Amino acid sequence: MKALALMLLFIGLSSLVFSDILPEGVEYSAPVAVVVLVYRLIGLLSFAYLVLVFIKNKKIWLTWEGNYFERGEKLSWRRVSVLPIIFLAYYIFHLSMILTENINNKTFEFDYTSLNLGLLVEFYLPLVFAMLLAISLVARIPDKRSAWKILDVVADIEVEHVYMTVLVSLVFLDSMTERLIWDILFSPVHSEAMLDLVYADENILGSSDFISLFGNILLVFVILCVLSFFIVKGIQAFKSNSANFPLSLTTSLLLAFVFNSLIQSGMRVDEGPMYYGYVVTGISLFQVFVLTLAFMFLYVLINRYMITTAVIMFIFGGFSLGNAMKFSVRQEPIYVSELSWLTNIQSLLTFVDIKLILLALFALLSLVLLAILLNRRFFKGKIMDWKTRAVTLLLIFSLYFPLMQNFKNLNTPDEQVNFPLLSQYVQRYNGSLLWRGSAKLARDKSLSYVWLKKIYGKAMEEPAGYSQAKIEEIIQKYRKEADEINQSRSENIADQTVIYILSESLSNPNRIKGANLSDNPLKNIDLIKANATGGLMYSNSFAGGTANMEAQSLSGLPMVNYSSNISTINSDVFPSMPFIPAISNFFPEKIALHPENGANYNRNTIYKKLGFDHFYALSNTDKADILINQEKLDGYVTDAQVYQEVLDKINPAQSQFFSVLTMQNHMSYENYSGSSSLTAVGEGHTSEQNKHLQNYVRKISDTDRETKAFLEELEKMDKKITVVFYGDHLSNVFPIDYPSLKTEPFKAYQTDYFIWTNKGNTSNKQGDLNAAEFAPALLETVGAKVSPYYALLSSIMWELPSEYNSALSAQVSLSEAQQERIEELKIIQYDLTSGKHYLKEDSSFFQLDE
Repeated sequence: MKALALMLLFIGLSSLVFSDILPEGVEYSAPVAVVVLVYRLIGLLSFAYLVLVFIKNKKIWLTWEGNYFERGEKLSWRRVSVLPIIFLAYYIFHLSMILTENINNKTFEFDYTSLNLGLLVEFYLPLVFAMLLAISLVARIPDKRSAWKILDVVADIEVEHVYMTVLVSLVFLDSMTERLIWDILFSPVHSEAMLDLVYADENILGSSDFISLFGNILLVFVILCVLSFFIVKGIQAFKSNSANFPLSLTTSLLLAFVFNSLIQSGMRVDEGPMYYGYVVTGISLFQVFVLTLAFMFLYVLINRYMITTAVIMFIFGGFSLGNAMKFSVRQEPIYVSELSWLTNIQSLLTFVDIKLILLALFALLSLVLLAILLNRRFFKGKIMDWKTRAVTLLLIFSLYFPLMQNFKNLNTPDEQVNFPLLSQYVQRYNGSLLWRGSAKLARDKSLSYVWLKKIYGKAMEEPAGYSQAKIEEIIQKYRKEADEINQSRSENIADQTVIYILSESLSNPNRIKGANLSDNPLKNIDLIKANATGGLMYSNSFAGGTANMEAQSLSGLPMVNYSSNISTINSDVFPSMPFIPAISNFFPEKIALHPENGANYNRNTIYKKLGFDHFYALSNTDKADILINQEKLDGYVTDAQVYQEVLDKINPAQSQFFSVLTMQNHMSYENYSGSSSLTAVGEGHTSEQNKHLQNYVRKISDTDRETKAFLEELEKMDKKITVVFYGDHLSNVFPIDYPSLKTEPFKAYQTDYFIWTNKGNTSNKQGDLNAAEFAPALLETVGAKVSPYYALLSSIMWELPSEYNSALSAQVSLSEAQQERIEELKIIQYDLTSGKHYLKEDSSFFQLDE
């Protein structure tokens, strides 16, 4: 009988949903409209049955009161009072969903309409009063009046069944739930498509679409019933101080909603809406689903309620804070590949305000300590026995499996597991979102989505036409182009020493409107640029992405061609490549130098893979290569010290390759203890922002002076030496939403570079590059011969705008001929990374003709 009551509850509620779920402009087809009309009539009968259930079970609201001689049944206000609490609690949840959806809405205002207070005041409050009045009236019906024959076929229920029914009804009839079902099923996959209906061009919902809609509505109802059951049971367990599965699930859901809000609010930006709104419908429920699975896994694993709760709060509280801090500085979230930083806490702490970290740790540790102390008195013992744990683990993995499979096959929907609603959400709006980058994807589809995409995604998607025959065709084409290029070149790059210098955060702020500087902080570097090969480099990131600039400069493989899954090339791509076609491969001795932790961004592993003989760093490198007695400026090794280390390691008797990364100008810019007296002010800056700007300008002025002195020392050496010098990205002293960067967005990604030789600069070609073009630019500058691989890279450097491989690549239009060059490079790059590896390290494609 209870199952019948539950079925009729679904029919009654869903009959109301079918009246409201269609958006404006969409209509039911004629046959479906008839079905819906009949269904509504059945829905009315279902509600009539539920009224009888309500009348029959009036005693659930009554309690015995009085003494032994005078006892009677009276209305239990303790039980009745739970109903308005459910309504209020659900409205708070509803409000949190509104706020989460509008995190990035700068026009959002806290008023009656935007907060949907009408739902609370005009619907919930009258409904609560009506329910309380109905309970009061039904309770007064004499027992003989309630003993009607018809009630014999009516279900017997308990008061918790009413609570579950109310909760299910509130969620099921919420307009957000209706929009969730509709948008995930039928919204267009990208901005240029129509609704995902069979009769989309006519905006008609026909029979097949109605069946799909009905099935998903039924699924949502079943899920809500199950969750409501466990939530009510979990609350009862909490009140009775009992640790069990329902309490763990209820707590997991609650913490998942809390941390979902914290994680997403930590990535807030003021931006206009996409055609689907400010976030994709379902973002919160998707992330809550993922987090709930993770939390339940921890509850099963640890099997102690208070301790597990403390662990979750500590880990995810710290993560939420760290994510917000990183996003505020670099406009990107924490990526899964960056978890390796946890093995290098010392370096990690240099990037953030230690006071804030200590305060956060104190708060989190206090919560954990409190939870451990409470564990001695509350919710003692194991949460589940081994059978329940086994079943729960099986359920967790059963729910996680379709997630894993669908992200593994993100771009091949036919190979995905068809899991209702989940499969559609994974694909929804990807056509408009994936190319916009991981940060945008994290804000609009959740950070969990980005993490799963990066964990299970490929380094590159297979380009059209990829085959061994196509590879051979490209080899032959660029062997001919290499021969043509080499006719006018006589040098061998391996006959000299080459020094790559990535200058941390170096970019001249005098290009930015609103920056008022007392002098040009890079006047020496500008002069060097003008008298050698020089210009501007386009970065792939704002205020970050150093390792990706480094990886591209060595390999020549552009970041833009990788999947949006990739956040750090050193961690996500290079480790799984059979070999890396680096410019350093031509040199007999290879030296890397980075005055920081050698494990950062997997550098110690990658330099070994590249065959470097030495990697000089402050830690996590060979003992003989650890840098000691280093001069520092405000916590970082000075550029003067780095240059001296390079000078000491140059061997004039041998050709060498140096990969050097400086640290002097790394954030933060709280202090400056050098000798520069330059002043700097930014229009609209606060005094604190101006302090950071001025300290930054003074630091890069020191770099400018020391770079000039370094080149002067190289000129004295009896060995041909070429320097490839570049800044990796603009500093965060100007936020990404700075007014002039909004009007001239490319300037947010421009840095300075030059290619200079100590034996006279015969080339002073001025032009823009991106990080992947330094190797062909180097070979062109010194007149060195090229392999077919570098002939391909040279053709792209000459024929394509450098901005094609930058953070704003989507704004660059390419001709058909330019696109053909890119497609050829994609085929080569795919084969090297995710393909079948037809190209081997000893392939003639990568070799210079003798």
